[in-house]
Formats: sequence, structure tokens, C-alpha cells
Amino acid sequence: MTEFADTSPNALPSGQGSEVRNEARDQGQVFSVQHGDQYVFVHQGSPPYVLIPHDPTPPPARSRSERQPSWLLAARSRLVPWWSGRDDVLEKMYKWLDDPRMSIGVRLLYGPGGQGKTRLAGKLAELSASAGWTVAEASSIKLLGLTDDIVGEQQLSVTGRGLLIVVDYGERWPTNDLRTLIVQHRRLVRVPLRVLVLARPAGLWWQSIVDTLDHFSDPEIHADAFALPPMAESRHAREEVFNSARDAFAEALRVRASDIRAPDDLDRREFRLLLAIHMAALASVHAHLSGERLPTDPDGLSAYLLRRERQEWEAIHARDPNFTEPAVMAQATFLATLTRSVSYEDGLSLLSRTHVATAVETGAKVLRDHAICYPPAAPGMVLEPLFPDRLGEDFIALQMPGHDVSYPIDAHWTPTAIDWLLDLPETQQPTGHAPEIMTVLVEVARRWPHIARDHLWPALRLRPSLATAAGPAALTRLLTIPEIDYVALAAISDYMTDPDIELYESAARIEEVVAEHRLAQKIRPADRANALLNLGRKRLDAGYVEEAYEATSAAIKLYNELNRPPADYAAELGNALTQAGIELLKLGRLAEARDVSSRTIEMLQHSAFPQAETAVALGQSFTTLGSALHDLGELEGGLEAFTEALRIRRGLGASVSNSQTLVAAALLNISILLQDQSRWDDSKSHAAESIRLYREAIGAGHRGGGRIGLARSLHSLARARWFLGEADESIKLIREAVEVSLDLAEFNHETAEELGGRVRFFRACLDDAGRVGDASALTEKAIQLFEMLANDHGLPAASNSLGQLLGSVGRHEEAVIYSRRALADFRRSANEHSPRDSTEMAMTLLSLNLDLWKLGRERESHEAIQQLLDVCREHDAAEYTKDLDYLCHHLTSTGQYETALAVVAEYAGILQTLVARGADEYRPQLAAARELRVEVLGWLGRQREVGTDTP
Repeated sequence: MTEFADTSPNALPSGQGSEVRNEARDQGQVFSVQHGDQYVFVHQGSPPYVLIPHDPTPPPARSRSERQPSWLLAARSRLVPWWSGRDDVLEKMYKWLDDPRMSIGVRLLYGPGGQGKTRLAGKLAELSASAGWTVAEASSIKLLGLTDDIVGEQQLSVTGRGLLIVVDYGERWPTNDLRTLIVQHRRLVRVPLRVLVLARPAGLWWQSIVDTLDHFSDPEIHADAFALPPMAESRHAREEVFNSARDAFAEALRVRASDIRAPDDLDRREFRLLLAIHMAALASVHAHLSGERLPTDPDGLSAYLLRRERQEWEAIHARDPNFTEPAVMAQATFLATLTRSVSYEDGLSLLSRTHVATAVETGAKVLRDHAICYPPAAPGMVLEPLFPDRLGEDFIALQMPGHDVSYPIDAHWTPTAIDWLLDLPETQQPTGHAPEIMTVLVEVARRWPHIARDHLWPALRLRPSLATAAGPAALTRLLTIPEIDYVALAAISDYMTDPDIELYESAARIEEVVAEHRLAQKIRPADRANALLNLGRKRLDAGYVEEAYEATSAAIKLYNELNRPPADYAAELGNALTQAGIELLKLGRLAEARDVSSRTIEMLQHSAFPQAETAVALGQSFTTLGSALHDLGELEGGLEAFTEALRIRRGLGASVSNSQTLVAAALLNISILLQDQSRWDDSKSHAAESIRLYREAIGAGHRGGGRIGLARSLHSLARARWFLGEADESIKLIREAVEVSLDLAEFNHETAEELGGRVRFFRACLDDAGRVGDASALTEKAIQLFEMLANDHGLPAASNSLGQLLGSVGRHEEAVIYSRRALADFRRSANEHSPRDSTEMAMTLLSLNLDLWKLGRERESHEAIQQLLDVCREHDAAEYTKDLDYLCHHLTSTGQYETALAVVAEYAGILQTLVARGADEYRPQLAAARELRVEVLGWLGRQREVGTDTP
């Protein structure tokens, strides 16, 4: 960590000996200040979360008239004594908390809604606080609907025992925000840190976090998941829970508990949930109080309690006729439970848009009255949702038509209100509330069949964009609904032809389910081939290249069988072969990619189909061919292929929706190849046009591959302008390229691999301009990202880039660890068909050498050079001499003169042999090598050796 000396006296406590550290992160900064026996964490800027210190004080007692079942249920952790049947789970959680073997622990506590996660976390927080831990509750700014400027600076005092951060609704948090919370505090921790994440599912969203946190070092992060088991499996255990809850509720409502018996069917599977038993206890107390008949099933119990809720509204309205009518209060509560808390202005807008209150004065009155029944948890917010979540979800389900439970249905308003909430009438595009609404509806649909059957799936059939607006977590959760509508799922999959990069993973998962369903049916071979091809395409986008090639190869086999005379499936076969070429290229099988692309081009050029139907595939095949030839060192052939791809793509026109990005990609490819030929002016013009087209395409909604291409084009133009002497413009361009790449790299492995080179170029440009400090913030962000990606199998480049960046900021010990991990990964994944791995290994060894040299570990640094020479010796003579020339200057510029002398001798010897064989073009290099040897001997003080042992 770097020292931070210039701190604000208003933000930080003063005191002699205070130690201040600064850690810049994705959003905002976190400072850790030692003050006496405490640390103060100061969150400045705009972190994507708020930390609220745990308050063990119960809420103030409310009058009888103000009490509602929802409040009692939300407060049940205080009203209902801790049940001893959970003590074993609590003990395990406390052992995790107090485990001395780990500095940082991150645990997911997951289970169905109503399982008791919140109560368990609350009890753990209570015990931890009593034992001297600092406990804070984290909330996502996005989930709260807040803006950065509202949050402002936060401070949290931490005692020496440890810090426990509790995160609720973990699956709803943006994944990167949750990672940011963990990583921002990781480097500041001087005391044990525990992060407890509560969520309903585990699944992919959590695994992606574990994959990036599990092998952190210095300090190490231990990430795991703990499934909360059902609390009451036996009838006897459930009766204990029921009786405990009954006694507490009876005392609160002044009823004699001994007169109330547990339901006869308490052994039903639905009562495995703690919340279900508590609901039964509360309903039993109310039924005893009112003399009503009590339903026995959980759905009926929800309806019973929610009817009591409505009776509360009716009672308040009867006492005060000016209070909002119960039907309107039901509508406001419906909106609140769907959208969750919103700002005051947004609340007025929601009421107006859904015709609950079109006048501002009426809307203000509804919001005020709703807040009386459901006080907002956050200041400045309105429309507090109905809690606990499971009861709120039941309220949504019961308000909507299609069920047979006895409850007043708002049959006409509720479905229409959801339509009003989800779509903007002018554009029919999802509103800003769509993600939260869809998340809630998916959860409701998992337990209420009529919501899935009559409302959710039909909406997604017509408007699949709603599913993508909900985000990756809700998309994956769709697949857990018991009765899947494959027509709706196929519509979503078809819609996701060019999704945002963040959705690539979800798109692949959905396509796998759709493909599995289609392939299980008795469908035509052509349809089977099409399903396999689509599956391969989605897997390819998500980075599962080997699995993609497997599906694509199966599709090609079917198309080959179908494409017998009269060759009705030539176009489809061409598309499949084109896709296979891309996959082979990404797998590093360059010769195969070249051959497949060449055969595909020949087939498509002689196809009987019109050019318009094969032009896209033909252009892509030329692109793949050009890339393969380029990587194989055949630059002229690569340029010819790229130029032909550009010609074809310019002719596509408006008939192809993404023609702009295709043309931009062709221009970018030519720009990159021209740089290999040092044709900087030509490269500059191609890259500039590519950037313009990418920006236009992104503005028109083609964000998926558009942002990846934009980052590459910015990098290419930056390089061209730098070598043309336009330093200021180059720095602006490469800065933007790095910023765009940082946003994409987590979701796209190719961008992650490219990011390291962009950051290094950015730093080199600024260093040359005497402004290296300007790169520090972006470098730190890149380091954080690579720390998360370094352990992802198949991404050795992340460890490689991380090692080089850590070395560049002086963190040489850590750099050595990651560089060595990268080398091990490269050796495991080495592919004899691709020169990329050897090039990356060479760069890694060069970086490793420098870090070891800086640490004074000269023997190990020399070993790294020997390994590097072994890698370089595999190259041809021309390439090897370039390697040695670069290595000589690296060693001399870093002061490694003894090693440099040995390398110079080998360099000069190889050049002497080449010249002796008649390769006169190497004479200037030989003369330069001999001069360099003289200089090195001079630096070593061994001038007397000049002229001896000269090749």
C-alpha cells in the first residue's frame, strides 16, 4: 500500500501516531486510520454501498392501533426468543467468525425465503457485538435507489477484536459492487474481517465471486458457502418453534397462550420453514382473538394474515375518513413491494403512472399515509415494501387473478399496473424499475403457478427484453421456476443475439436449456443442427470455446449429411464452418483455422445462393483467415484477407443490423496489421474510422461486441499516434481504452488478457512524458481486477499482467508470486500450434527477472533469463536475434551487466554465423552488438578485455 499523507482534518481523527493508509478502488476510496486502540474506516468518493453500524436496540413499542401482522413478522427476531434448535448452526457460524487461522473470511449463508437467515445473522451479530466485534450492515446503493451524492462520506470505527459486515439480498447486488465491498476492505484490514452474505440461491453468481476471491494472497481470502438446513424436521421440533412463537405473539397481543394449540398438519412439508411456523403461530393467536376459523395450508395462512392487514387499513380509515381508502392503500403497497423503496419524487411518479393518484396533492397524501403504516427504513425514501419478503411476495400473488385462495383480488388494475411499471409508453423499452420488478415477479412465480402461467411467461413471450433488463441473476433464476415455458425461454434466447457483455454467461445458460429441450423432441435434422449451432454461438460468446466447438462440430456433421445434392443447406453449412473457424482460432489451432476458413471461403464463393445470404459468413471467414495468417507470421496474406473482408462488409448495407460493427472490426484488423509493417499513417486512418463506426453502433444499441471493439480501436489509434509523435492525443486515447477495458474485462476474458498490455502502454506513454503519477489510479483498478481474475483457470494472462503491474508499482514480492503462477499456467496450457504462449512466457520471464533483481535475488533472476533464452531459442533466426537485441537492452538498462555480457556474447556469435553464411543484412546488427559488448565491459570496469574473445 502507498502512504497517504495529505488527509482532510475534518474527515479523519487527529492524534499523535495516527497511521493513515489510502487504497483507491473502483468507485470511491477507503482510508484506514489508526486512532488509539481503534481503526476508523473512512469511505470517501462514491462507494457502491452504505455501511450502517449494527443497532442492537429494539424498535420502540407501538400502540395497539398501529400494530400490523407485517410489523410483528418483521420484528419476530425480537418478539420470538431464540430457539435452541438452531444453537448448533449458530455455534458453527460463531466458530467461523472466531477462527484464528484466517484473517479474512467471506461466507454465503443461503436457503429459501423464510428459512431463518435474517434471524440467524441477527443473533450472530448480537453475540459478536457483545464479544467486542464491530458489526455493520451493508446495503447496495442501487438496491436502495440512492445516488452517490446522497450517500456522501461514511465513517466506521472498528475495535481491535474484528469487523463483521452483514450483506442481505446478496444475489440482488450487482456482482462487481459486492466484490468491491470485499476487496476495498481487504487491504485495509489490521483486524480480522468477516463478510456474511445472505441470499436465497447459491448458484453461478456466487461461484463467480468464489472463483475470484478464493485464492487471494497477502492477505488470503477464505470464501465458502453454508446452506442453512431446515430448522424443524420433526413434528416435535416444529411444535417447540410454534409454542415459542405463540407465547411471544400472545404476550404482545395480550392473549392467553395456553388456550392456543398447534395446527394438526404442522408436519406438512411447507412447515419446514421457520417463517411458515411463525405465520401459523401469529395467525393462530389472531384467530383465537377474533374467533375466526383458521386455515391450515401456508397459502391460506398468508391470505389470512394479509386479510388482517387489510382490516387494519379499514380500521384506520373508519377512525379517520381522510385516511387513504383500503383499496388504494392495497395498490400503494402492491407498488411498494414490487419496486421497493424509492425517492419521494419517484414515488409520486409511480402513483401517477399507475393511476393510483394522478394529482400531486392526492399522491402526496397516499405516500404520507402509507408511511404511517410502513415507516421507511432510509431517510428521504417512500413506499417501504411489505416485509418479510415471503409475505410480500404472497401479497403480490394474491392481489393478481388466477388463484383460488379466498382473498380480495384487484383483477383489472394489478396486471395493467405491472405493464405501466415495466414499459415506457413512448418507446416500449423497460423502465428503470424493471430489474427490481422482474426479480420480485420471478421469485413469486417460483411458488405461485398462476403468476408464472398467466402473467410472467406471457409477458416474456411478447417482451423478452424485460428478462434482459432484469440482469444476470434474475435470468438464471428463471430457470428454477418449476414449470418452464420453453416458448418464452426461446423468445428470450432469440432476443439475446447481441446482448450486453454482462449477460453472455446467462445467455449461454438459457440457450443450453432451450437446446436440451429442442434436442429431446422429435425434430427434423435441420432443426437439430440449428439448435446445436445456436448453442455453440452462445457458448462462444460466454468464453466456453471448447464446449462451443463441440456443439458446432456436431452441427457441421448434420449439415454435411443434409447438404447432399441439391445442396439445400449450403448457406447453413457455411455459417457453421465459419463459426468453427473462429473457435479454432480462439483455441490457438491456427493452421486448422486457416485451412477451415480457406475451404469455407471457396465453398461460399461458389455457392448458388445469392451473395446477400452468404456475405456475412464470407466476410467473417476472410477475417478469420487473416487473423490466422497474421498470427502465423504471414503478414501480406493476412492483409489481403482483411482487405477483402472490408470490401465485403462495406457492401452489406442496412440489410444487416450490425453492419457498422462488422465494418469497424475489419478496419481495426487492417490497422493492427499495418502497425506490424510500421505503416503508422495508414494504420491511424483505419483506426480513426473504426472508432467512429463503433461509437455510432454503440449509440444505436449494439453494445455487446461494440465496446470490445472500441477499446481495441482506441488502443490501435493510440499506438499509431504515439509513433507519429502525437503524444498528448495518444495518451488521451489509451486512457479511454483502459477505462473501457476495465468495465468489460470481468465479463470478457479476451479483454482481460488485452488490458494488461493497454495499462503497460499507458504507463510507458506517461512515463515518457514525465507524468507517470497520472496512471496510478487506473493502475490500481487494473491490479484489483487482475487479482480477481488471476485464479480463473484458462486466464494465465491475468496472473501475468498482475505480476507486471505489481512490479511497476514497486510491489515486487507479490509480483514474483503471480509471475511464477502465470508461468506454471502457461506451461500447462502450452499449445504447439500457437506462438502466443511462448511470447507471453517470454514477457513473464522478463518481468520476473526484473522483480527478482530489484529484490536482490540475483541467482534467481539469472535463472529467469536462462529460461527466457530457452524459450527464445525455439524461434527462427530472425525472431531470435530480435529477442536477444531486446533482452540485451533490458539487462543493460536495469544494471544487470554480468548477465548482459553473457547474452551479448551469444547475440554476437549468432550474428557472426549468419553473416558468415552470406546474410549481409545482419552486418549492422553485428557491429552494434560488438559496440554494446565494449560498453558493458566498460560499465563492469573490465576495459582490458576489450578485443578479446570477440566473435
